[in-house]
Amino acid sequence: MPPPLPLLLLTVLVVAAARPGCEFERNPAGECHRPPAADSATCVDLQLRTCSDAAYNHTTFPNLLQHRSWEVVEASSEYILLSVLHQLLEGQCNPDLRLLGCAVLAPRCEGGWVRRPCRHICEGLREVCQPAFDAIDMAWPYFLDCHRYFTREDEGCYDPLEKLRGGLEADEALPSGLPPTFIRFSHHSYAQMVRVLRRTASRCAHVARTYSIGRSFDGRELLVIEFSSRPGQHELMEPEVKLIGNIHGNEVAGREMLIYLAQYLCSEYLLGNPRIQRLLNTTRIHLLPSMNPDGYEVAAAEMFKLLSRAYADVHPMMMDRSENRCGGNFLKRGSIINGADWYSFTGGMSDFNYLHTNCFEITVELGCVKFPPEEALYILWQHNKESLLNFVETVHRGIKGVVTDKFGKPVKNARISVKGIRHDITTAPDGDYWRLLPPGIHIVIAQAPGYAKVIKKVIIPARMKRAGRVDFILQPLGMGPKNFIHGLRRTGPHDPLGGASSLGEATEPDPLRARRQPSADGSKPWWWSYFTSLSTHRPRWLLKY
Repeated sequence: MPPPLPLLLLTVLVVAAARPGCEFERNPAGECHRPPAADSATCVDLQLRTCSDAAYNHTTFPNLLQHRSWEVVEASSEYILLSVLHQLLEGQCNPDLRLLGCAVLAPRCEGGWVRRPCRHICEGLREVCQPAFDAIDMAWPYFLDCHRYFTREDEGCYDPLEKLRGGLEADEALPSGLPPTFIRFSHHSYAQMVRVLRRTASRCAHVARTYSIGRSFDGRELLVIEFSSRPGQHELMEPEVKLIGNIHGNEVAGREMLIYLAQYLCSEYLLGNPRIQRLLNTTRIHLLPSMNPDGYEVAAAEMFKLLSRAYADVHPMMMDRSENRCGGNFLKRGSIINGADWYSFTGGMSDFNYLHTNCFEITVELGCVKFPPEEALYILWQHNKESLLNFVETVHRGIKGVVTDKFGKPVKNARISVKGIRHDITTAPDGDYWRLLPPGIHIVIAQAPGYAKVIKKVIIPARMKRAGRVDFILQPLGMGPKNFIHGLRRTGPHDPLGGASSLGEATEPDPLRARRQPSADGSKPWWWSYFTSLSTHRPRWLLKY
């Protein structure tokens, strides 16, 4: 005889409550539905350094390539490729391709199930990134086969780039109907500026972050937004640029231009703009829109002509033929001027940076109106956008390199001098340096206490727009060989994929172009020896022929 209805109902409720949780959606019958793209697995913590910024925290073994341990993965040529994609492709398609590869080498594991990445994400990246592989004569990696290791959306796949795309918190969402790439061309209060910068860093969390350099007199944070392939870290030989606005409290145009620039860099990076992706993946950029948020502190604001020309040459107003602007005639000077010739004072930020740091700094006066009306801000942005980008890209001019001792150990604070220029720079803790230099013939000297100086002759062609590599190996005093060496080395001990070539050959403006040409004699590409030296497995799947 069946139990009374209330007891039967209680039994059903108890059974239902006792069912295990469902990591996936349930079907109409209430049963846990596992999509075809998920397989049962034992989840373990994700510990691969190259994949540490993936959108998930757990993976499983064996992976999709049947690697059965961390050790096997880290020794594989597939993993080595992921770790050097940034250098191989010169910042193109990175970190997108690296995260895509991580989804195969370290598959996503949740609640005892392994998830497969979406095929359409892979196909979209291959269409965009295939030319970058062709340029270095490398085949598309087999483990990024979009049909073999990836699956369809209707099979329950996930987007391995979801963290890269970022997202807004609910309370910071833009007004309904506006795309996330929308830029509001208006004046920003301090609170509005902070919200915009933090929202921008949240949208582009993979390549951006905010940090404070201190507080103003009234206690407001001096907030900086940084863009880099690895925010918060200095990467070997990666140049750094800082742009600072609103030094004078009542001069606000620069403040707004940098707020707009931050949003533009983030949006264009996410939209796949190759110029912006290359810029952010090869440069560390710091934007401080407001140095003087209180409006109380009065602060002012000299290779300097080259930096100034990089800005002024593509600025429509600065190259205007008008004779008088802002109370002066700058046309005969090419729209640039030595600041001391206009108005002079000591102790300014430009002087400090030039005399006491490795930084070259110029001051850009954006207009005659200190507080332009809101309706003029969009035109100001259009006039300054290309100039800002061109200026930042100029940081890649000149030479770069690493200073080491004879054992390959980096030499910190080694002094890099250029004959005829009374301004030296010093190496970073990893021994790397950047030296902005105009085209021409330069005598470059590296020296450090306890070592013999090394002198090199460097020729920079007029059309060269990418820094050539000049490494120095310092010998202890009394042990060094003849120390005058012509030209540049092809590669250095810290850059096996290396970006240098002889700058003495003016017929080749791009020092990396020669190494990118496919082999005509049937020999292996230039990168082949690097992979074979690091792994016992020869990755013949990278060869196109």
